[in-house]
Amino acid sequence: MQRKIVLIMKKFITVTFLGVCAILMASCGSSTSSESQSDSQSQSQAQSDLQLPSYEDDGVSIFDSYSENQLKKLTQTDSKFANFYKRAYRTISSKEWTKDQKKTFGDLTYRRLYHYQNLPNDTTVWKPFYADWEKEWRELYGYYYYEGADSAAAYWKQVIDEQINSYAQIEPEAILVTGEFDFSLETAYWNFTVTPTKGTINEMFAVFSTGLIADNGHNFDTYTIYSYEELIQPTTVRSRIGNPDNWRDISMADYLKDHWVTVQVREITVDGVKHNFKELNVPAGIERLLIEDIPLHRDQTAYELNPDFVTLKRFLELKKKQAIEQYDPLAAMFFEMVSL
Repeated sequence: MQRKIVLIMKKFITVTFLGVCAILMASCGSSTSSESQSDSQSQSQAQSDLQLPSYEDDGVSIFDSYSENQLKKLTQTDSKFANFYKRAYRTISSKEWTKDQKKTFGDLTYRRLYHYQNLPNDTTVWKPFYADWEKEWRELYGYYYYEGADSAAAYWKQVIDEQINSYAQIEPEAILVTGEFDFSLETAYWNFTVTPTKGTINEMFAVFSTGLIADNGHNFDTYTIYSYEELIQPTTVRSRIGNPDNWRDISMADYLKDHWVTVQVREITVDGVKHNFKELNVPAGIERLLIEDIPLHRDQTAYELNPDFVTLKRFLELKKKQAIEQYDPLAAMFFEMVSL
């Protein structure tokens, strides 16, 4: 059986490797010939198409200051900018500047820095760019996030099911609130029907997770299932949930109408042979991807397939940062030196 796993994993790794190579070769073939051209085109496009929100620049240099009357008026008419100015003035005036630095940054004004700083948050500026940048991300990383993650999850699901879940069929049976088993204190329990499928179960440790179907797996609860008795036929195994308040008068049939339930065997001994989930070495994110299928776990799987993977959110942030720096290099240079 162990040799079979090794062969299956080797086959999967080979297929995955070949698939990734094919994708990389295809992308390299198309990108190497046009990389410099596309980079220059994207840079010039960012510089020509990117528009700062309109504003009136009053010409007050960062090495000058507003008068008390001007600042009082600013505080009344534009309090956000007035607060930015006060903070910027304190920071800039507290530093010593060389003649060359004053010459380099002499054209910068407080208004220019203020609008440059606020530019990343202006959605009207960036909306036209997001579609193209997302398309670029999909071409570079979409395979690993979608097809690659799905293929890896399907493969590992087969391995998990064949090598550990296949020893027991575990089905939810009933929800109980009773004081019979816990020192007469009312406690909630789930009953499961455990059916041995490949011999006598000597011991078993499993977990089950459940959450609202409508929540798409973003929030869920996990509980444990233990059995220390020999199971040779379908047997009811009890799982202690705890606080009974949320479980009173709920039937399993009604609960399953709007909740999902998954069961994963963690460790099971069958006919004296122990099988452990940890020994399968399932990659990070895969198990949760099988349960939840949310972005965090797709990201983890994509990183497993390609260490250079960048999330869509991070990719958009980097593209935006690059475009801003290309639009106003002088302001970008200043903010690298001074944090306002």
